[in-house]
Amino acid sequence: MRLVSLLAKEMAHRKLNLALSVTSVALGVACGVGAILMLRVFDLETERTLSAMDQRSRAAWDNFQDEMRKDMLKLGFNLMILHKEHNLSSPAEQTRYLPESYINRLAESSVVTINHILPFLQQKIWWPEKKRWVTLVGTTGEVYVKNANQQKPMQPRVAPQHAVLGFAIHQSLEIKAGDSVTVMDRTFTVAECLPAKGFEEDEQIWIPLNEAQELLDKKGLITGMLAVNCQCAPKDMIKIHREIAALLPDTKVVEHNSRLVARAQVRSKSAVEADQALEREKETRKQLKERRLAFAAVFVPLVVVVSVVWLAFLIWSNVRQRKTEIGILSAMGLPARSILFLFIGKAVIVGLAGALVGFGAGVALVAVQGGVVATVVRSSDISLAVGYLLVAVLMSMVASWVPALVAARMDPAVSLREGD
Repeated sequence: MRLVSLLAKEMAHRKLNLALSVTSVALGVACGVGAILMLRVFDLETERTLSAMDQRSRAAWDNFQDEMRKDMLKLGFNLMILHKEHNLSSPAEQTRYLPESYINRLAESSVVTINHILPFLQQKIWWPEKKRWVTLVGTTGEVYVKNANQQKPMQPRVAPQHAVLGFAIHQSLEIKAGDSVTVMDRTFTVAECLPAKGFEEDEQIWIPLNEAQELLDKKGLITGMLAVNCQCAPKDMIKIHREIAALLPDTKVVEHNSRLVARAQVRSKSAVEADQALEREKETRKQLKERRLAFAAVFVPLVVVVSVVWLAFLIWSNVRQRKTEIGILSAMGLPARSILFLFIGKAVIVGLAGALVGFGAGVALVAVQGGVVATVVRSSDISLAVGYLLVAVLMSMVASWVPALVAARMDPAVSLREGD
């Protein structure tokens, strides 16, 4: 109790030395705590900024895909899946067919960017009853990749024993819906007369697939499949080509709607720019954090070293000022270990006080700079405060160890004589 009383009186008597010592420790702790919390604030701001930019990027791509989906439905089928050796520009080479089983294989696959599949069997024939060349097209109607109840058909199914005539055919022959036509000795009821679409489509006759297979003697075969690709980014097209090639051997994918591709390139620009901005921000944030870490790695240790040196100087000055007091205490029989205790004990108290003041100052500094300290401090665990408390006490004890040993080993006679 006597030693504790002496320690309390000494600190109360030398208030300036105590205040400067606590300030020295607090400075080192404040810089360390401030550096850590500022980095945490920066990480939190980075996370929020990148998250907001990522949401904008996702929204831009979602908007792009929604707009392209609507455009695709307006513009019609934009992909054609054919035999890899089928040549659309050469009638002599349009004799490569695909098995009809490919229809269900594609419909049941995981190629999620494709829907509205329309299989067809197509061949240019001589129409003996009308003495003219036409293109006969057989189709089952659409085969849905997704839920048919949620998809509006782009092209209606042709009913059995019915036909749909292209514009050039019904106009030149003056045929109306409901009339009957005979094609290769088989009679069909005209279900619809199509408006003008273009030379190739205007010369087509559409009938059910199974009836076309019978007329053309192509049972179980199709020429290919028309499909809608709901995503037109280049990376998606590459993916589709690969997936279909793996799923359907000996096939190729032909894109035949240049307007759609052009629109996709224009409309994807904002989404691509959002992605690029996000990547630039990530790189900028990364570089800024590296710079802050490099600065903290130099600045904080430098401040701690200066604080320790300054604290050692203050304690050494305190020892020199107390030579007479130390000599008297030694002459009265106070052992060296007790004198050592007085200085080390003061160092521990200084360390504790400096840690508390420094931690508070570091948090206050971040509060002024960052404005989100409450979130950062709550997200940090209690080990930060405990760790700096121990570091501050250790720093104070290291700074006071040599002066304390010198004080404990002083000769009472020398101390009293020098004090006179």
